[in-house]
Amino acid sequence: MSSDQIQELKALALAPLTEARFERPDCDDRAALQAASARELCRHADSVEGAEWAGIVYSTRGFFLVYGVSGNSVKSTERASDDLLDTAYELRLWRVNLNSNTDNVLAHELRWVNGGGAVDLRVVKAVESDKTGCWYRENQYLQHGQEIDGPTMTSLEVFTEDTYGNVVFADELMTGKWA
Repeated sequence: MSSDQIQELKALALAPLTEARFERPDCDDRAALQAASARELCRHADSVEGAEWAGIVYSTRGFFLVYGVSGNSVKSTERASDDLLDTAYELRLWRVNLNSNTDNVLAHELRWVNGGGAVDLRVVKAVESDKTGCWYRENQYLQHGQEIDGPTMTSLEVFTEDTYGNVVFADELMTGKWA
């Protein structure tokens, strides 16, 4: 590695970590959610009042971008949404436009894997009483098939403290919209 490359690496600065709370909400339907199908996960997402969703479906025919949910199906420009979920083996949905929300949610993602059920994950702003929190930082990626200066997808990287006090990467929740 040349000295110029080393200097470039030294100049890279990561965003600072900010305190928050990483949660899997206790809800009456947690057991039902764990046993949910992809369509039931869509219904769960559609029931979140005022939420706008994006996501991705991985199916036996490839991956497809999700631009929203409606009832028990996803909205996608690639193909009919009902057809997508019939061959899906993984579905990830995340809330977008969380800057204006009133429940202090920084990131909210719903995930489903065929045969494994679903989970509801959130990163919430920390409050003084939070004893078991996490840290997060904002991140972004180029969207699928984009050039180097193309649109990006935003996310939050989540870090927690392990048994020995080390800060470790725990998860990443997507937060952006598809271009």
